[in-house]
Amino acid sequence: MGPEGLTQGVNNDHPIFDMIVEVAENGREAIARGTEIAMLGDVNRQVASWEFNVFRNRFVKEDGFWKVQDIVVAPQIVADYYIGWGQGGLKPSDAVIPPFLNVTSSPVAQGSTTCSTNVTVNALKRRLQRSAACDGTENLSHAYGYYADDILGEQLGELFAKNGHKASPFAGFFHTPERITGAMKASYGTNRSALRSSISFHWRPQPIIIVSEDGRSASLRARLLQPSTSVNKAGSFNSAIYQDQIVSENGKWKFWSVTIDEFYWQSSSWKSGWSMATQQNSTQPDPPAWTRRYPPDLTIADVGDRESTFRGGSGRFIQWPEIQRMWFGYRNSVSGRKPEWYWPGCVPCGVRPDWSLEANGWQEL
Repeated sequence: MGPEGLTQGVNNDHPIFDMIVEVAENGREAIARGTEIAMLGDVNRQVASWEFNVFRNRFVKEDGFWKVQDIVVAPQIVADYYIGWGQGGLKPSDAVIPPFLNVTSSPVAQGSTTCSTNVTVNALKRRLQRSAACDGTENLSHAYGYYADDILGEQLGELFAKNGHKASPFAGFFHTPERITGAMKASYGTNRSALRSSISFHWRPQPIIIVSEDGRSASLRARLLQPSTSVNKAGSFNSAIYQDQIVSENGKWKFWSVTIDEFYWQSSSWKSGWSMATQQNSTQPDPPAWTRRYPPDLTIADVGDRESTFRGGSGRFIQWPEIQRMWFGYRNSVSGRKPEWYWPGCVPCGVRPDWSLEANGWQEL
C-alpha cells in the first residue's frame, strides 16, 4: 500500500457502494459484502486508472469491539483511465466473484415464548429507537442527494429541523429551513426551465452513522462522488466529504447540521480526469455573487481554522492537486485514537455554540 499519508498529486480514492452486512446469530461474527470503485492516479506522472472490485470481509467481536478478521478484494475490471474499459479494461485471469451473502438461509423462529428477563421494556424501546435512527439517517441522506440533484429548494429545506443549519458551497451557513430554501433559490433562481442543460449529481455513499445513547440524535459522515455533465462545457468528477447531524423532531427524522468539506480532488473534464490537474493559485476566490443579495448567517471564513483551507475560508486555499486536510468527527472505534484533524460536534458550533445539539436538548455524539 505504500507509506502512510498522501503526497501532492496522488489520488487513492476507494468509495464503497451497496454494502450489505450479515451478522451471525451468535452476535460475535459478521460478513460485509459490497462494491468498491477505485479511482487511482498520480498527477506527477499523469497516470490514472479505474478499478471495479467486489469485496467480502469478515469481522469478529473481541472484548466488546468489532475488529477485522480478513479482507478479500476481488478486482473485476482494471482499466487505464485514458484508454477506458471499452478498449483497455482487463478482468484479471484469476478473478473470482466472492460468494453472495446467504440472506435466506436462517428463517426466523416462529411462536417462541422464551424471553429474557434481563432486558427491560424501556431498554428494548431505546434499542429499537437507535435502530430506527440508523434507517432514518440513511433515508435522509439519500433524499438530500436527490433533492440537490434536482435543485428542489422547498423540499430540501423541509428535510431540516426548525433550528437546523446548512452550509451552501463556498458561501456559508444558513439557519432554519426557510433560510436554507432561500439560499438555494438565490443561488439557482426560481424560474428554471424543466429542460436542463446541466446537472451535478450528489451521490452520498459510504455512510458512517453514530447514534446517541437515547436514540434521538445521530451523526453522519458520508462521501460525495459528484459526476457533472453539461451541454455547454465538459463534464467533470469531484470528491468531497459531508459531516452531518440528524435529530428526531416531533416524530420525524430531520437534518440538524449539514457541512460539506469540498473538494478533495477534482477533474477539469472527463477527458482529462483527475491526473491532469495543474497547481492552482492559493488566493481565496471571491464569495459567490448571489451572497451579496442573500448573505449567509455565518460565512465559511467566520468558522475559523476548521474551514480555513477550503474555498471561502479564512486562510490559504488548498486545491487539488495539493492534499487537503481530512477531518473526522469521531475517534478510532477500536483504539480510541484521536485523528490528526479532529472536530467533534457540528462544524460551525465552535463559533456558534447555541447551534449545538446539546444547547438545544439533544445528546452530542
